[in-house]
Amino acid sequence: QRKEIKLVLESVGSVVRVAVETSELQVEVELIPTVELLNCWPKRARWPRFFKRWPSKEKARCIKSFGYNLMAASNYHWLLSFSRAEQVLMSSIDDDGGCRRKCYRITRQLKENVWCPGSKPVINAYHLQTLLLWSCEKYPRTKDWRNFKKSFLRLVKKLLKCVSQRYLRHYFMRGYNLLKYTNTSELDIMAKKIADFLENPQLYIH
Repeated sequence: QRKEIKLVLESVGSVVRVAVETSELQVEVELIPTVELLNCWPKRARWPRFFKRWPSKEKARCIKSFGYNLMAASNYHWLLSFSRAEQVLMSSIDDDGGCRRKCYRITRQLKENVWCPGSKPVINAYHLQTLLLWSCEKYPRTKDWRNFKKSFLRLVKKLLKCVSQRYLRHYFMRGYNLLKYTNTSELDIMAKKIADFLENPQLYIH
């Protein structure tokens, strides 16, 4: 039986939206022009920071060699993207046998199911990843991430602080607040849910 396929192309500023629709499913993809800049690092991204033990100097040098990307935000503006650097950091984040990734995964699950459900959450996975990277820098030792319950609750408390203060710095661009343009009412609702969770976390983790 022959299936009909509907293809829709739409250009919005610098973004091209592609929608493919069949009788069984519909897939939408956004294509964003991106320029890769290898073996260079933007001066505005002052990283790694002095006197920090995470990541190691060797790892930081390796990450910076991947460079960064410029992503078209409009016809005249470009955004800095450090997606490759973030991927490398996350891929090796538990090389010492720690529980960082597990803390991130459980926090994300609670965020999606309890604290901030929906298709357009005020806090997304990228926010949580950034929070984890900051926590790794603040707690660089292997023993800081041995006890899951302690590490997890520490991460959730940090999330509550960021949501309550409506402030989460970009990991590489310290001057940029990732929560600057988020809905403050939704942040307040989420903060209340996280605070309630912290009053009795045993209901959720064992």
